[in-house]
Amino acid sequence: MAYAIQEYYCPTQFPLSIHAQKRVRQRGVSGHLLALVLAHADVETELGGGCVGLRVSKRLANRLDMRLSLGSNIDRITNIVVVWSEITASVVTVLHPDNNNQSNRYLRAH
Repeated sequence: MAYAIQEYYCPTQFPLSIHAQKRVRQRGVSGHLLALVLAHADVETELGGGCVGLRVSKRLANRLDMRLSLGSNIDRITNIVVVWSEITASVVTVLHPDNNNQSNRYLRAH
């Protein structure tokens, strides 16, 4: 599957697909928060099609050094999953997982 990639200003310096650009705006995820998730993600979930779900675990977020360095952003970044394409080296989409079965696939660590 081909993804349309367009440069979008984001402190991560990674391209976002057009779909990801829409989702970032819809879900209120700033470029700064996106960069924090990409920098600190400790859970990687294989999603297929060359994509992985990246997120920051609650366990990592509860470490004192993380709380001190990231402050109030720590709670926000633990509620963001970034779907990354290994093929296009870009962000495919961004989502806030909830507690339903559909979102569970983004939360499992393999």
